[in-house]
Order: sequence, then structure tokens, then C-alpha cells
Amino acid sequence: MRLGAPRESTVTVQSPASVTKLHRATSILTQHRKQSHVKSNQTNVSELQRPRRPTQASRPPQTRQVPGSDTPGAQLDTWVQEQVPNVARDAPVSWSDIEVNAQVPTHTPVDLLKLAKQLADLPATTAPSVVLEGSSLKRRQIMRILSYLDKWGHRMKALRAFEWMEKQNTSDNFDTHDTFLYTRLMTMFSRRSSDCSDALQIFESMQRRGIKPDLVAYNTAINAAGKSGNWDKTMQIFEALQETKLKPDVWTFTSLINACQTCGNDWQSGLEIFDDMDFQGIIPNVHAYTSLMSLCQRAGQWQKAMQVFRRMEAANVTVDVIAYNSAIAACAKGGDWEQAWAVFSSMRRAGVQPNTVSYNSLLSVCERCGQAERALEVFRSMEREAGPTPGYTGSSLVTYNTLISACGKAGMYDQVQSMYAEMQAKGINGDVFTMLVFGKRLRKHCRECKQTGCNLTQLLTML
Repeated sequence: MRLGAPRESTVTVQSPASVTKLHRATSILTQHRKQSHVKSNQTNVSELQRPRRPTQASRPPQTRQVPGSDTPGAQLDTWVQEQVPNVARDAPVSWSDIEVNAQVPTHTPVDLLKLAKQLADLPATTAPSVVLEGSSLKRRQIMRILSYLDKWGHRMKALRAFEWMEKQNTSDNFDTHDTFLYTRLMTMFSRRSSDCSDALQIFESMQRRGIKPDLVAYNTAINAAGKSGNWDKTMQIFEALQETKLKPDVWTFTSLINACQTCGNDWQSGLEIFDDMDFQGIIPNVHAYTSLMSLCQRAGQWQKAMQVFRRMEAANVTVDVIAYNSAIAACAKGGDWEQAWAVFSSMRRAGVQPNTVSYNSLLSVCERCGQAERALEVFRSMEREAGPTPGYTGSSLVTYNTLISACGKAGMYDQVQSMYAEMQAKGINGDVFTMLVFGKRLRKHCRECKQTGCNLTQLLTML
């Protein structure tokens, strides 16, 4: 059953100034009554006209419907706050002050969910008009439908539906002429590098239709161009931004630094961009610092990455777990396990909860530096943290591969066997790397041991 055109009802709410004036008059009246000790039924309030709250029988319940809507889920409280944004949530608003004279959207979340579900179930060859024909949607309602489809993994169907609604814009049934809607679509298609070309096409379509991009739209486009590995396009969009009256912010420069990484790990350009941001008086946040650290670390400049980390600490920027992980990974790149351990200890002192990536990075630097005992200590700490923080901290395939390699390098073959058995007991299936590392360490042990009855020799025949 197709949803028809929504019925509309109109409502007007008093301006914030009149509601405040009404509230003030109510307070004066209450104070006057207390001072004069006059019964309420004898008090003359003809001039003040104190608004009374409707009785339970006359006013709707707390989860009340929008006037004129016969479908559940439309909350009048939320709608009133949207119409009068400057009024406090608890400010007294008389129901008699609401008059019928402004349009209220009557598509409820339930209706929009049905529309989105019907769009998601459409075959790829069927036009969205089969579902959307006869509907009338405002900007926020279109945004909700796009969000539903994005959440369900139907980005292309969301784009097709939006393009169809865009063509119907002349009938005023679909309010698509909005910067925020285009930016939302660009964000949906800029998460993966394979979809970034679609995000850039949406950005160009937005400009062709005469919709001026705001700063968020420009930043999203710069991020998409950078993820796609197109440095020339990235700089073209950045230069177009500079020609407008918009001023780049910290997210603009962070996207440029990320582009330096995806477009060839150009760490020198990344440092120049970071210094230019500082020169323009834009204060870098933890995301900007982390992006620059990651760029330097991936470019093999792990010492530069640590300099950026120390600079961030000196600037009193609140360091998050991702920044700490990036610093530990930089130390692992340089094989400096002592500095990596110091960063990890600093993270614990700062009250930042390490996650699986934190522990795996620390295990990696211990394995690279031949610190098997340290690696086992880190692993035991990780197992203790896994209890109170399930899903956030816990051993993974990378964890066991690193431990097997570290213990094998140190000749701790009993630990190698123990780790492999524990990994299987947890239901973690090994990969090719596991077999290579495990088999290599065991073969080396068996050549040294030369005992045909050794348990490890028997285990090796099973690989």
C-alpha cells in the first residue's frame, strides 16, 4: 500500500518575547496573591489574564500527537521547541496560545521508516517513483530517509531516490534545494576510497544547481578528493574555498594532511600545511596532530612523529587513545621499545583506557626488539583488561600472531605451543601468517631438538 500525500495542519506559536512576558506576568500575580492572602476565586485577574494549564481531561498526554495528525509518534513538545527555539523547555506555554496558521509536517518516523524500507526493497531496475509518487517531504524528512538507507547499506538507492526527488523539486513536493542534504550525501560516499568519486560528482552537481557549498561541504569534498588519491583535485577544491568568503578551519587543514598521506606519504608537505595552519591562528586539535603523526610514521619518519607527539603534549591538548596508539606505532616502527613502553605508561597515568590496538602496537614493538618476556607481560595485562571492557580490549588474531613470533624468536617453544592452543580454544582461526610463523619456529626447534617423540614434532605434522 503506497502512502499518499500527507495531510497538513497549521499551527502558530507565540513569539519567545510574548511567552517570556506572559511568564513574568504569572510570577507577579503569584507574588501578589501571597502578599494579600486573598483567595484565588476572589482575585481580579482581568488585566493579567494568567494562563492556566489545561486539565488532564482537556490536554493531551505527555506523548501527544501533532494537531491534525492521526498517526502515532509525532511529538508536539518537540515541534513547539523547534518553532520557539529560544524558550526554555520548562517555560509555561498556554495551549490557548497555539493557533492554526503554520504548516506542520505530518509524516511521522513510522511513516518515514516504511518509505525507507520500501525504497530499500526496490529492485535495482525499478524507479523510486513507485514508492515516492504522491508524497510530500520536507528537508528533515528527506534527511531521515537518507539516513535509514545509509544505515542499511543502500547508499546507491539513497542517491537514486534523492536524484528523483530533485527532479520533482519544481512541484514543491520535495524540498531538496538544501546544502545540508547534499553534504549528507557526500559524507555517505566519502567513507570509502572506492566511493569518493561519487562524492565529488555530488559536490559538482550541487554547484551546477546553484547551491552554494558551506565550509562543511568544502571540507567533505577535500576529504573525498584526498581519499581518492587525487592531489590535484584536492588542491583545486581548496583553492576554490579560498576564493570564497569562507575561512578554512582546523578540519580543512586536517583533511589536507590526510590527503598528503593518501597521495604518497608526502610528510614534508604535511608539516608545511600544519605550520601554515598555526601561522593563520588556527589552533590544532588532537585530530590534526594525530593525522600528522600518522603521516610521518607511515613515511618512515618515526622520530618526526614523536616530535609532533611531544609538541601536542606541550600544547596541553587532550590526548585520546588514537593519538597514543599512533605514538606507540611510531616507536614500533623505529624499534624503540623503551619509549613505546613510556608512552603506554603515560597513557595509563592520564586515565586513558588502552584498547586492543594499543596492546597490539606495544606487543609489536616488543616482538621486534626481542623482548618476549615484556610481550607476555603486556599480554597478561591485556587479558586482565578484557574482563571489565569486553569488545574494547581483548586478544585478536594479530595479538596471537605477534606473541607466537616473539616467543619463537626467544626460543620459548613451550609458550609457542601454549599460545597456539589457547588461540584455537578461543575460536580464533589462524591465517597464512600464523601457519608461516608457527611452522617456522617449530621446525627450527625440531632441528635443534632431534627427538622424534617430541610433542612439538607431532604437532608439526598436523600443520
